[in-house]
Amino acid sequence: MKLTKEELSEELHYNQATGKFIRRIARSNSVKIGEEAGNVGGAGYRHIYVNGRRFLAHRLAFLYVTGEFPIGEVDHINGERSDNRWTNLRAVSNVQNSRNQKKPVTNTSGHIGVCWHSAASKWMAQIQLGRRNKYLGLFDKIEDAVSARIEAQLRHGFHKNHGR
Repeated sequence: MKLTKEELSEELHYNQATGKFIRRIARSNSVKIGEEAGNVGGAGYRHIYVNGRRFLAHRLAFLYVTGEFPIGEVDHINGERSDNRWTNLRAVSNVQNSRNQKKPVTNTSGHIGVCWHSAASKWMAQIQLGRRNKYLGLFDKIEDAVSARIEAQLRHGFHKNHGR
């Protein structure tokens, strides 16, 4: 059974400005009317139970506002997975979503796609396009490697927040 906008609206109110879902119905003793629905899981996304089924809040926001679940993925524009304000959400393909990622926690250069190439004693820039890494060059200065990476991001349609 698929959840409809009407069923969702009966149970929850979505505030587009805050991104919060508020309970309209208490289906158990642990749930109170007027409280924020759901909880944030280990990956940082808010999960909400509706009619006994678990949903991601950002997908519910699309159903609430547009009347339909998004076909592809939902991108949190600012990278904050629990920030479900309507202005922070956009329906995207998997490729588009991957082009708006945070800088990995394992990054040591401070810039996405730039690392130290110890064998060459230079800074290397690269960019992932699909499943392949595209080599952008070796550079004496980190600034030049960063510039090459930024130019490649612009050329290939990456979101301006990518690597924040």
